[in-house]
Amino acid sequence: MTPLIDSLPKADLTNNFLPPGWQWTRLLDATRHHSGNSKLIKGKLCDAPGENLFPAFSASGQDVWREGYESEGDAIIVSAVGARCGKAFLASGKWSAIANTHVVWPQPDKIDRKFLWYRINDERFWFAAARHSLLSSSAKHSAAICTSSLDEQQRIVAEVEKQFTRSDAGVTSLKRGQTALKRYRSSVLKAACEGRLVLTEAELARKENRRYESGERLLQRVLEEASR
Repeated sequence: MTPLIDSLPKADLTNNFLPPGWQWTRLLDATRHHSGNSKLIKGKLCDAPGENLFPAFSASGQDVWREGYESEGDAIIVSAVGARCGKAFLASGKWSAIANTHVVWPQPDKIDRKFLWYRINDERFWFAAARHSLLSSSAKHSAAICTSSLDEQQRIVAEVEKQFTRSDAGVTSLKRGQTALKRYRSSVLKAACEGRLVLTEAELARKENRRYESGERLLQRVLEEASR
């Protein structure tokens, strides 16, 4: 993984080692930033959706709702504090960002929102978070990522999501197989207990064209011999 270029002067962001068509891009040059509303406190908001309530993002993600909304559109919410510091969440429609969050608005003509989200949705990306569990202003504004053309970014996003879809399908298939295996195990045990797992002695005798004395016939013969 490419490390975060933190607090470096612009001249240090050279493209010498990047593939053709790629370049270093500072988040500050391709996005708008602002902090979440520090007056909106998670504990004072609704913890379940309801009529006339809009989603709100805390440092843990979209887990609260409130009357009204402060933002509208497509953005990325970054957790700015706590154990999930640096975790990023996609926001669309009408929503609010509350205390301890940071809002990133990608400029559509410079960077694809999902491309950016896949890149920064990693606590390790935010160098300051790894050290302090607090997303500093310098980390927010000096962070840089490698970017290509918008078409290339969108192709990368499409490929990533295709692979995720295949992975999800594989997990679903595995779970179905595990469920089927449990049913098969139960069926085998039931058949074994009922004597249906292998041929009975009577079935073997008929198959081999030989005489077979049933348990009932054996008991009768024993009693007859005992009474003589």
